[in-house]
Amino acid sequence: IFDRGDGSYDGRICPVIAGDYEVHILLNGGGLSNQNLRVLDREASYGENLVLDNTHLGQYVNATPFHLNVGPGVPTAYTSTALGPGLWGATVGVNISFLVTLRDAWDNVCERNTGAGALTVSLIRTPLAFVNVHDFRNGSYDVRYVANVTGPNEIEVLVNGVHIDGSPFLVPITAGEASQDFCVARGNGLYVGETGTTSTFEVLVHDIAGNRKTHSRDTFTFRIEGPDGYTNTTDEAKLPPCPKG
Repeated sequence: IFDRGDGSYDGRICPVIAGDYEVHILLNGGGLSNQNLRVLDREASYGENLVLDNTHLGQYVNATPFHLNVGPGVPTAYTSTALGPGLWGATVGVNISFLVTLRDAWDNVCERNTGAGALTVSLIRTPLAFVNVHDFRNGSYDVRYVANVTGPNEIEVLVNGVHIDGSPFLVPITAGEASQDFCVARGNGLYVGETGTTSTFEVLVHDIAGNRKTHSRDTFTFRIEGPDGYTNTTDEAKLPPCPKG
């Protein structure tokens, strides 16, 4: 409170917690801490008789109390957070998500005042990968992406151009389902053979994004058909299972 010296005063308030407040302005009051509850009753305060030791009561100035709504400040990367399965691992071709919550410098959730483009998310190795950000309009954002390259990838989460804590996140990307459109069979055993001699060929397994698979739970069926009276067989084979961890 600043006394201008001309019968008027300047008051300044700097709240750091968002929410609804009441601003009480009293004449000859000693502050609101530990005051009698009647001081919160404007009508009752007009009837108070001011005496020399009446430091905890006081009388309301006209039109008070005022109702002050304090909103969050500008989002900052230093207090904003990201959490969810999409930061722990992903599979090529499979939609996965995580949650980002924007907060201001005082750790208030930014339910509003975020501004267009405050949140930016991208996969560093594959910047053209599908990424969708949905605003829940409560300070939280659902981030969904579809990885298209196997191996470690980094996901950067920026708030107003600055990395949040933990960003970029290192996320292991595993191969997706085997795709018949990308799998390849090759070798001389598919074209020529000799009686009494084993013919060989190989199958290269790729997922739906064309990534080479080294582990799989997919089953491959091999069928050999020959002249009547000779072997007509069907066999199944699997790649080694995915390692644990």
